[in-house]
Parts: sequence; structure tokens; C-alpha cells
Amino acid sequence: MVLRGIKRTIGGVVLFSMLTAFFSCEEFIIVDCEECVENEPVEVYLIMQLDINQTGVEVSIYEGFVEDSILFHRFTSYSEEAYYKAPMNKSYSLTAKYMINDMTYYVVDAITPRLVYEKEKCSEPCYFVYDRKVNLKLRKE
Repeated sequence: MVLRGIKRTIGGVVLFSMLTAFFSCEEFIIVDCEECVENEPVEVYLIMQLDINQTGVEVSIYEGFVEDSILFHRFTSYSEEAYYKAPMNKSYSLTAKYMINDMTYYVVDAITPRLVYEKEKCSEPCYFVYDRKVNLKLRKE
């Protein structure tokens, strides 16, 4: 009888802890200390994951929403990953245009690179940029 009460209490505590962590307002960020920098960055490298295409993939970077038509930069990439240096604290929408067998396919995604100041997890206090990777690959079905 006592054992059943202890199990129920422990189960309740575990469930309460899990729900508290899940519904908390604070984001859970995994900081890569090797990518930390000492000074607060004003620019960030946007990382775009692409599918390799023989004709190249045309990537367009828009400031804000695509519908606003504020084209920030456009280039053609022939690799699986592309990088572009852009100002921090802005939202970006990105499009990738694939030409396959006389058909045109567009992939659209958006990111807002963010910054966190990490005091405890790394050996020295540092700044870490997150939410800077965007997947512009074609979906395989």
C-alpha cells in the first residue's frame, strides 16, 4: 500500500516537472562553444542547405517577407550548402528556384537569426548566434 503511494507521488512529480519544462516561456538553446564569439556580432552568416542541381540553384534573399519584394541579394549556387553574410536582428525570407526537366520548382522558407549571451556553459562568456540555418531542399515524397 505504501509503495503504491510512493509510486503515485513520484509519477506526479515527474509529470509536473515535464509539463512545467514544456510550457515554460524560456527557449531551450544548445550552445556550441566553438561557434561562440567574444564580441557582439553585427553581421551573421546565413547558412542555406540546398539540393545539388547541374544547372545551379538560384537563391534569393529577401528582407522581411517575400511579398514585400525587398530583395537583399540573389545568387546561383552549385553546392549543397551556401553562405551569405547579412546584418543581425532582421528577418529574412529565402527562395530557391530549381529547374528540373523543363519544370520550375520553388522552395520558400524564413529565418530570424537571434543572439544569446552565454555566461556559464562555455569556458569564457561569449555570444552565440542561433536560428541562422535554413533548409531550402526539395521535399522528396
